[in-house]
Amino acid sequence: MFNDATLTSDIDWAASLFEGMIKNNINLTWNCSTRADRIDNEILKLMKRAGCHTIALGMESVDPVVLKNIRKNITGTKIREAVSMIRKSGIDTIVFNVIGFPGETKESIQTTIEFLRTLDTTFITLGIAVPAPGTDFYRFVEKNNYLLTKDWSQYDPMKKPVFSYPNLSADDIAYYSSYGLKQFYLRPKYIINRCLSIRSLNDFNKYVINFVGFMKRYVMHSRV
Repeated sequence: MFNDATLTSDIDWAASLFEGMIKNNINLTWNCSTRADRIDNEILKLMKRAGCHTIALGMESVDPVVLKNIRKNITGTKIREAVSMIRKSGIDTIVFNVIGFPGETKESIQTTIEFLRTLDTTFITLGIAVPAPGTDFYRFVEKNNYLLTKDWSQYDPMKKPVFSYPNLSADDIAYYSSYGLKQFYLRPKYIINRCLSIRSLNDFNKYVINFVGFMKRYVMHSRV
């Protein structure tokens, strides 16, 4: 993994990196993160040849109010275009999403979930917003008395949120995080496509382990 939030931020630099990997026969398979507006067909071809198998993109939400509040200048339309381009290049995609930012409502979360169900991405995440101390988000929830605890061990995107809004409770947000993942991953079409993508025993074992883990966490042991 290239531990860089936007590996192709400087596309010319990234192209020289991938060309160097190809020229020097660096035999690696790898994944990375970048922005939906920092890729094109040419850079994707180089990435594929250099060994890239998965690209992660941050979307967070498709709701315009939420996106404005977190200053995220990537729309759902741009994400859909980028995912389509990446998948056509033979590379898998992960789309990162976070629920619970300022401006979030039950309706906005549902809209994001429905968008994800129609998105041809290989994987998604649907974490819970964490108001890290020192951020605008933390100051917002603290100032408005939405903060529930300062037990830092609970500040985890995989745990119940440490804040609660008047019209969107911590329990609501936790529910939608689990619900959204099930809506995406338990679709028959998605499961069939994953099965058809298996090319080796290693792929089979990986998917079985991941599926069993998912079922245990979000279905068998879930109360939502």
